[in-house]
Formats: sequence, structure tokens, C-alpha cells
Amino acid sequence: SDLSTLSEINVINIVTKLGKTVSHTRTEFRSVDTDQLIAHSTHIKYMPTGNRALDVLLTNRTVHDLYERCYLQRTKVPYFDQKPLFKDVILSHLEFHGLGQATFHCTLEHTNPFGALHGGCHAILMETVAEPLAKVQLSMENVHLQAIHIQFLSPAQGSINVVCEIISCTSTLQLRVLLKRGTRILSEGKLRFVPSMPSRL
Repeated sequence: SDLSTLSEINVINIVTKLGKTVSHTRTEFRSVDTDQLIAHSTHIKYMPTGNRALDVLLTNRTVHDLYERCYLQRTKVPYFDQKPLFKDVILSHLEFHGLGQATFHCTLEHTNPFGALHGGCHAILMETVAEPLAKVQLSMENVHLQAIHIQFLSPAQGSINVVCEIISCTSTLQLRVLLKRGTRILSEGKLRFVPSMPSRL
């Protein structure tokens, strides 16, 4: 469905499984008017982090509050509502090197509190770099990202290369998109693009 035609969307988060070290969540995006399911995502979160210092920081409220007051408030990360998120926060740091290849220059405003590229930025970068390639491969002016699956393999910092590899191309396009720093793979995405269809809403 074409999300641009919707005025409001309900976002519903559900914890489907919860263990001592892993949690599984599902997020549903539904039309406010019809309750139709527009899209859904699943997320596996590992807990604890495996690092004793981070585990204390994330689970101890007193320690985290101290960290926030003494460090985070001094980092002066720009507020996202002061600038267009996609145009200024993402595109202004992205340098294309032809279809399906680009370099992203990660700064503080793109990172989580521990200095690594935010997971949402991984997804945005993959889609942004892959979409022009999808339009050419599918011979369409408009394409739709139908599905995306990302594996986070290593913290991403500094200058990051984004590389797209074609898996298959028929009526749909399957892509493998890598975020790399040198030869090290930071994350791997599997993306499926289809020609854009008129909205049924």
C-alpha cells in the first residue's frame, strides 16, 4: 500500500518472546481509518550486551542517569526536529559512486549513546543506495521496497561503504546490501523491491 495516501498510522509494538538474554518483538503499522495492516517488522534484541560495563549502564538506573548527566548532555547532539531528518541528517553525509555504491560519513548525530551507527540508519542507508539501482533493473520510475531483513554484525563508525549486489531480477528485484569498513562487514541486508502499485486504501 502507498503510505503517502494515509493521514494517520497506528504503530503497535508487541513483545512476542522474552528470555534472559534475547527478546523478540513485532511492530505493526495499521491504518487508523480501516485498521488494515500496512506493514510489519520483527526485531531480535540481545540482552545483556555481553559487556559487563554496558550491562551495568543499561540495567542500573542510577548509573545510567549519571552517565546521561555527565556525558550525554555534554555531547551536544543536534535535535532532529531542528533539521529535516532525511535530507540534512542522512543525504548530506552520503556520497554516491555510481549505481548501488556509496560512502556514508558517520558523525555523532547518527549514533546511539555508545558511539555506533544507529540501527535505523543502517536500514535508511540500505534503502537509499539500493533504490536507484532497483529503478534501473526493474525499468520503472517508481519502485516499492516490499521487504527488508538486516543482520547487524559489528558496530559501525567513521566512513562506511555501502555496496549493493544483485541476487535475482525477474518481476521483483532481490538485493544483498552490505555496510562495510574496509574488508569488515558491519551489517548485511536482504532487500526486495517491486514496481510501485496504486494504493487500494
